[in-house]
Amino acid sequence: MQVVIDVKEGYAAQFLSILQSLDGRFFNQVKIEKDSQFMHDKAYLETELEELKSGHAAMVSLEEFEAHMNTVLDEYAH
Repeated sequence: MQVVIDVKEGYAAQFLSILQSLDGRFFNQVKIEKDSQFMHDKAYLETELEELKSGHAAMVSLEEFEAHMNTVLDEYAH
């Protein structure tokens, strides 16, 4: 099983010391991945949310969205 925990900035050392105090038999591996896909996705979604909140997000109609999705799906269906 893999668990992803997003630790607040500045608390990584404290969190790791808590993990290290636990019995080592619990873990296969403990590592920090600051350049993981999860972190990339998180940053992307935070940026998109800020654009929505600020009113700068590009909006499309439902018809435009469906047409685009049909084009993409057709491309991958063949």
